[in-house]
Amino acid sequence: MLQLSRDHLIIILAKNETLDQYDWMSSESIRTAFGIQPADVPTYIALTEGASLTGKQAVRLIELFGNIDSIYKDLAKVVSSKIRGTLVENKVNTYHHYLESRLLANSVRVPYPTKNAELNNIDTDRNRNHLKSYAFYSLVKLLPLPNRPAVQPELTRSRPKPDSYHAVIDRAGMQELESLICSSKLCAIDTESDDKDPRKATLFGVAFSVKEGEAYFVPLIDHDLKDIVKDDVLKALKGICESDVRFIGHNLKYDYLLLMRNSLKMRFLHFDTMLAAYECHGEPDLLKLQYLVESKLGKRIKSYSQLVDKDSTLLDLPFEEMVNHGCQDADMTLRLYPIFQDELRVRELTNQFFNHSMQLLMRLGRLESEGIAIDESELDVIRRNLLERAVALKCKVCEMLGKPFDLDSGTELTAILVQAFGLRPHFGSRTVTLSQLEQLAVSEPRVRKIVEYKRLRSQITAVDSISTASFGGRIYPLFSQVRSPAGFVTTLRPSLFDIDGLPELRACLDGSVHDFFFDTQKSLEVLMRVTQDPLLRERTGSPEFNECLGKYISLAAKDYDNLLLSFALGFSDSHISRAFLLDLLTVTTIRHGMMKKFCIMFDWLEKYRTDVRQNGYASYGGMRKYIDAARTADLGKRRQALDHAIRWLMQS
Repeated sequence: MLQLSRDHLIIILAKNETLDQYDWMSSESIRTAFGIQPADVPTYIALTEGASLTGKQAVRLIELFGNIDSIYKDLAKVVSSKIRGTLVENKVNTYHHYLESRLLANSVRVPYPTKNAELNNIDTDRNRNHLKSYAFYSLVKLLPLPNRPAVQPELTRSRPKPDSYHAVIDRAGMQELESLICSSKLCAIDTESDDKDPRKATLFGVAFSVKEGEAYFVPLIDHDLKDIVKDDVLKALKGICESDVRFIGHNLKYDYLLLMRNSLKMRFLHFDTMLAAYECHGEPDLLKLQYLVESKLGKRIKSYSQLVDKDSTLLDLPFEEMVNHGCQDADMTLRLYPIFQDELRVRELTNQFFNHSMQLLMRLGRLESEGIAIDESELDVIRRNLLERAVALKCKVCEMLGKPFDLDSGTELTAILVQAFGLRPHFGSRTVTLSQLEQLAVSEPRVRKIVEYKRLRSQITAVDSISTASFGGRIYPLFSQVRSPAGFVTTLRPSLFDIDGLPELRACLDGSVHDFFFDTQKSLEVLMRVTQDPLLRERTGSPEFNECLGKYISLAAKDYDNLLLSFALGFSDSHISRAFLLDLLTVTTIRHGMMKKFCIMFDWLEKYRTDVRQNGYASYGGMRKYIDAARTADLGKRRQALDHAIRWLMQS
């Protein structure tokens, strides 16, 4: 029935069995409700009912290819492999629904004159006979409207949106947008793509907003463009990016890198709202745009993951949804900008944000784009040394147990522990974990070499991930300055700065990233400087450091330093016990001895924690580190937040 709708013909559908309510479906209301033209209804039915696709997927295929014949003709051009597979699998059923649903050419005519027709006087013999002649018996029931006032069709029209979002798809629109942005001082930007990793993502389009409530989306898919090609769009976007406008974004580094891969370099990265939120609150888990929009603006928006199904992309949605999503993100980012400007000012973070955090963002962006030089031969040396030590340890363990077995097999290791040591009660029926092994090693010396081997294997795996990521003597990790609650710079694919017990790795990498590694000696120097503990100043780094420890354990000088830092950082006795393979009584005794010997340092740290808890931020050297959780009522989260504040201090 909906196929019959034209500008001059409205389809009336009953909403319920009593026929008391009606839907008046015009061509415009069909476009509003389904996102398609009336002529596309058979294709829509075939895709949703025959191929079992979602309505959004069906609309996008109709936008891109047209009818069912065209879709299957250009099936190879369908981006989603999942949708392609579904169409192939359901081809017969899809065509069946298509052929059953569509109207044949000239098979239906409406000769009844509709000009100046009134809906309030349609219950006539002529209309009844006319409907019966076309076998529309169900519509005859809709003709009488007893005891009802004059009825006018309330068409389902597209309501004007509170926000004005536009797609820029032609040459004239592109020229107007370029002029608008280049004449503005500030512009929020958001890129739309198909991957969280900007090194692999495909750029679908770019959204811009220079005025709250108004945004523009520029697609980079040829099918969505009119009288202009992708290369011309890129040329116009290059002019925008290289203009004097200052760009604002949410996770701006992602947009910067993705645009760089498409030969578009933003000249001025002015403000990152995600980074500003982290600067003001220090909560890595609360930085998503939809959370900030709800908490700061009182609005609810959908995130990418809420909009796009798994294994799908924005290209599988109707074009309008991609436009609205990109425009919405750019618009909301622009609205958040003055709010975080004020928060930074109130918290006295403005200079720190622009002179440190934004500068670091640009530095990390350059490192991701240009890569980091790595000495592959030195990395190979580190790996060989680790491997030799691991092989030797493995031989010792097998010799100790009297037979060879695979130490890397959780099943075999569990069986050996049960048979040789009778340790089943310690970990039940599950495969033994490294944490359980560390707990066992505290009281069972024979397990210590297994733990040492496991730690070496973990280091080898980390080194291998770096080696695999190396290309032409350089690596290109993804940096983050907001993932760590303590404010550290971290990396992914590969991870560089959090590999425990491998400080020699730093020498393999270019000096431009050396300051991102946790430095034990630097941390101790900070403690000496801020606490003014004379004993710490005199003894740190010495082979005889803290002679009282010799009564209980024998460790290398660097391990003494790490042990002291562990206590200073607030690590629990159980954590230190597993890390250093010491029994809890020894850890407690050492802690007591250290706190007594370095009482000035520990008293200062306790006062520092108190100040952080009261103020909600840590401070050192003119810098502040806000951590909202430092004032929470949750004791566990508060203690953890205070430990993060100490860790931030030691690496400042």
